[in-house]
Amino acid sequence: MARQFHRPARLDPEAAEQIEGSADTAVASELAHRAAQALIGGFPGTEDGDDPITCSGIVTAVAT
Repeated sequence: MARQFHRPARLDPEAAEQIEGSADTAVASELAHRAAQALIGGFPGTEDGDDPITCSGIVTAVAT
C-alpha cells in the first residue's frame, strides 16, 4: 500500500543557517566559459584584446 501523505516538517531558522550552500552559479559559469575559451583559443573576433584570457585571470576566478 502507498504510504500516507505527511506534510514536510518545518525547519528551524537556526538549523537552516547551518546548511551550507553550493558555489555561486554565476562564478561557476564564468569559470567554465573562461576555461573553455582558454582551451579553444577564445571566440572569433576577440583578438583585439577586449577580454584576454590569461593564466592569472583563471587562477583568480578559481580562487574566488
